[in-house]
Amino acid sequence: MSGLILLAGLVVGLGIPPVTSWVAVLFQRSFQENLIQLLAIGLLILALSRQPWRQGFPAHPSMSGFALLLLSGLAYLAGAMLSIKTLFWGSYIVLLASLCWTLYGFRFFYNRLAGFLFSLFLLPELPADLRNSISLPLQHLSTQLTTTLAGLLIPITARGNIFYIHNEAFEVTVACSGLHTWIGFLFAGLMWMLFEPFSLRVLLAVLIGAPLLAIGTNTIRLFITALVAYWDSPDMGVAVHTNLEYILFPLGLVLMWRIGHYVRAFRPSAAEDVHKESH
Repeated sequence: MSGLILLAGLVVGLGIPPVTSWVAVLFQRSFQENLIQLLAIGLLILALSRQPWRQGFPAHPSMSGFALLLLSGLAYLAGAMLSIKTLFWGSYIVLLASLCWTLYGFRFFYNRLAGFLFSLFLLPELPADLRNSISLPLQHLSTQLTTTLAGLLIPITARGNIFYIHNEAFEVTVACSGLHTWIGFLFAGLMWMLFEPFSLRVLLAVLIGAPLLAIGTNTIRLFITALVAYWDSPDMGVAVHTNLEYILFPLGLVLMWRIGHYVRAFRPSAAEDVHKESH
């Protein structure tokens, strides 16, 4: 009993600095800026209230999680010493997850992995360097895909992350790169997994499918924008571009949900099962 009290005190003690700094940052931001974090808090509370906490018990402590525990502890110290807030907050979440793995075993950790991953949406911001390192390649890729497809129908040129129609420049900015759509699909996919029995196949489908869907829907959006800008006017192209997101994003969510259901329901054929049993 004293060991559990000591452990709880350690977890709370380590959690006070990152949690207080996290709350302070949230209070400095507007309600709209904190919308994802507030939604994540509400969904995590709802998922926890529905979670069968005995799932994964009886617990079997496992030292296999100790390596992750050590790495997350080092990341926690680095974030604290270097004042890297995102690293500080994120490493504490990973530290809690690895602690569960070490103390209660892999099965306990595995059954709650979706919750730990979804908790990363509590982080208020990505480091600028990380955001740019992801966004810039997406901006160039989106520009190249758009000019390749639109070039089959209309005269269009590109340089970097800017494409030109009638000598009018259209810049593919961070907002148009597909990064926000990627995050949105990832949020929706992990949110769905919070309320379903955890499946590694579905998790992989979400992690792989989210960026692919984001690139696909973003390319369609920019492609239609280019066509409208050429056949009508640049202003109309921008207007269509702004409103297409309200159509394409829900369609992408439906497609991801269907793919997730297919992956979850997929079973090897009887012939494959017999082949496996023979080996």
